[in-house]
Amino acid sequence: MRFVAVRSVENQAELMRHRARELLAGNRTRMLNALRGNLAEIGVVAAQGAQHAYGLKRLLADGFDDNGEVVVPNCVRQALAPLVHQIDAIDEEIAAIDKEIAALVKADETARRLTTIPGVGPVTASAIVATVQDASAFANGRDFAASLGLTPRQSSTGGKARLGRITKMGATATCASCWSSGPAPRSAIARGATTRCASGLLRCWRARRSNTSSS
Repeated sequence: MRFVAVRSVENQAELMRHRARELLAGNRTRMLNALRGNLAEIGVVAAQGAQHAYGLKRLLADGFDDNGEVVVPNCVRQALAPLVHQIDAIDEEIAAIDKEIAALVKADETARRLTTIPGVGPVTASAIVATVQDASAFANGRDFAASLGLTPRQSSTGGKARLGRITKMGATATCASCWSSGPAPRSAIARGATTRCASGLLRCWRARRSNTSSS
């Protein structure tokens, strides 16, 4: 039986920071989708993706395209102005949280080592350090990935194992969402990055414990 370590108030606060960031990011997505849907009613459409949605926001703020043609009437701009203000405010809040996370990562040795792994940035490193209390509880990277819910979908038959796309079926949503925001979230690239991150985390934890015991 595995027991969960008691979290400190500081550790809980770090996890709350990540959950607040995730909630703000979800609200920003909803605002961008609302902006996209309303502009589509007057024939102003854009391709999928956040960068194209921000293009619509800039178009709404200006009212005209690159050719100088007015494509968004002033009445529509005034009606959707609250959405633009909300998106800008959320962007500022997320940027402030990212700045705090970057500062905390620089001050933590384990988090700094994790950022040296390809595909791991300050947000992912901070989420993993805050989530994993004792990395020695995992024997290998596969166990760590499974604890996050980043497990490959099984399609095995006839004694031959076939591992498919990575699923997000675990309860640790903070770390899982960090991994799922990459360029290839459900591919072998993400699976390998998770394993490398778990291995690096185990090495960092063991090195820290050995340094503490020797001192």
